[in-house]
Amino acid sequence: MCSTVSNVSLFVFGESIQLVKPPDEEWDAAFVLSLLSRFKQKHACTQDADALRHALALVQQQPGQKKIFMLTDGYGVGGLVPLAQQLKKAESAGIDVVGISVGVDESNVDQVFGKWCKAALPPAVPDALRELFSDE
Repeated sequence: MCSTVSNVSLFVFGESIQLVKPPDEEWDAAFVLSLLSRFKQKHACTQDADALRHALALVQQQPGQKKIFMLTDGYGVGGLVPLAQQLKKAESAGIDVVGISVGVDESNVDQVFGKWCKAALPPAVPDALRELFSDE
């Protein structure tokens, strides 16, 4: 992992929404361990709209260019507000939200997100992002 990553926050969303890395904490081994420990879920549930709402609130306070990357299948269930409503808020605030689908299972990211990419395997994610942002 690279310890030079700054102003990056990371939320995990599933049964609950957890801020794993605030922007002022280091991206180090302790962070990676904390992240991996939060991937276990008892029930299939993704509160993606609520997670995006929390991410927007945090990102809006940060200076500079703002992007939110969501690792998701695009099939949100539950939550207080619809994902489409949160995506519109992000767009109005000038914040890019990128949906990233990883795996060979069916995904809905291309129907939900304006910017999206798909990768069959985790090592293919950087290439998929590079292709997505090649025009910028």
